[in-house]
Amino acid sequence: MEFIDTFDKHAADPGKTIDEYAREKHLELGTYVLSKKVVYLDTKYWLILRDAYEGKPIGDNHKELFATIDRLVKKGVCIFPISEDVFIEVLKQSDPDTLNSTIDLIDRFSGGVTLIGLDARTRLELLQFIDKHTGRSVYEPKDLVWTKLAYVLGSVSPSITGLDDANQQLLGKAFFDQMWFMSLCDMMSFIGENDLEFSSKEEISLLTQKMNRGKFKYQHENRSFKKMFMSEIAGSIDANRELIVEVLKYKYEKDTGNTLSSNDIKTNDGQLICNMIYNLFNLNKIGEELPSFRILSGLHAATRWDKKQKYKDNDMHDYRHAAAAIPYCDFFFTERALTNLTTQNLLAYDKLYNCNIQWKVFDALNSLLKLESQS
Repeated sequence: MEFIDTFDKHAADPGKTIDEYAREKHLELGTYVLSKKVVYLDTKYWLILRDAYEGKPIGDNHKELFATIDRLVKKGVCIFPISEDVFIEVLKQSDPDTLNSTIDLIDRFSGGVTLIGLDARTRLELLQFIDKHTGRSVYEPKDLVWTKLAYVLGSVSPSITGLDDANQQLLGKAFFDQMWFMSLCDMMSFIGENDLEFSSKEEISLLTQKMNRGKFKYQHENRSFKKMFMSEIAGSIDANRELIVEVLKYKYEKDTGNTLSSNDIKTNDGQLICNMIYNLFNLNKIGEELPSFRILSGLHAATRWDKKQKYKDNDMHDYRHAAAAIPYCDFFFTERALTNLTTQNLLAYDKLYNCNIQWKVFDALNSLLKLESQS
């Protein structure tokens, strides 16, 4: 791992805080990413590419898909960022050789870029929503949802007891730079996959069983898809209530310089914003805003609405892939079932967010070849 020494650089600019510096870097990265065609591959496609990379393609067009993506990346036409869910699923590989091959490919094709995690994206979308509806000029979430691979599971900053504020800021900015330039391979060699803990197969299976019991138990309560969707929106708002309060508290303190207790917000503005979000969704007044709320709620509603469909163990990862990819990427290559779910007339997320969603390798390859011919 290369050591990045930026201490002198930051010592010469002590007035800039860690948060201000990080925001600048995120905006620079957003400009870079959005200058290209952004293609999100779910884990299925990363494994297809891995097999081709290892000289073991198992399907038609897999070798050509790999070669085309390699050319597009080298020409600077496309970028293939990952997300926390791709990372988590990739790490489930038990063979260290195939795991290392997949990590090498991600470093090669992603440009070192990942989307920020679901909680961070939801927070950013809420900030943009509140600012927009209070007449403030803001950056779009699309400009700020990108980060580097070392931050795929969230941001960290060192803190040393006894260090004064100025040197703490200096250390934090230098550490940020080190993480910013770290590859996924470097990150994995630094922390080791055994140091990361994720939900077990048993825990996921129990959650799936619980959701299927709830799906059939309460199916009679919603007589239209709209009511089913609004039921999911209400649940999503309730699940994110603490985050909504946190965002309002952050906005108040930033705007006024004063502090405000979370309890004050919970009994006043917190409920007002919750009601506002619910009512705007109910009145079809929210377009592309709050995509994490809309997409996850819609996918759950569509699954519950289909009497024949049951939740599967991998659905939560799949739904989160969709919530990451569809609002922020130009293309989303995924599974057949998720393609059908997201593009059906009840949801039509491909049209709402102008995202080309494909499941067939043949169609994905042709889309990329078309991009190459136009570049």
